[in-house]
Amino acid sequence: MQMAELAKNIRELKSILYGNSESEPVSEACAQLTQEFFRENTLRILIFCLPQLNLEARKDATQIVANLQREQVNSRLISSDYLGKNTDLLDILVAG
Repeated sequence: MQMAELAKNIRELKSILYGNSESEPVSEACAQLTQEFFRENTLRILIFCLPQLNLEARKDATQIVANLQREQVNSRLISSDYLGKNTDLLDILVAG
């Protein structure tokens, strides 16, 4: 995946989670995005691509991940379950 394409996808994810000047975020879409983001291992891909992204895309990625960590689906924090099963990602982030 090209970094420009990834940056565009990151902007689209942010728009779904935060809304834009024309619309507010839709809770069902946010819940679906949260499920797919962790089911498809998108966080892992994002972490490995972070160093190649431009500053704006990295800031957007940070906001997306922070939002998804708070997003509850069926009264569960999917991100906590995911990180519990993928503890190596925390090691990668700490190592930089």
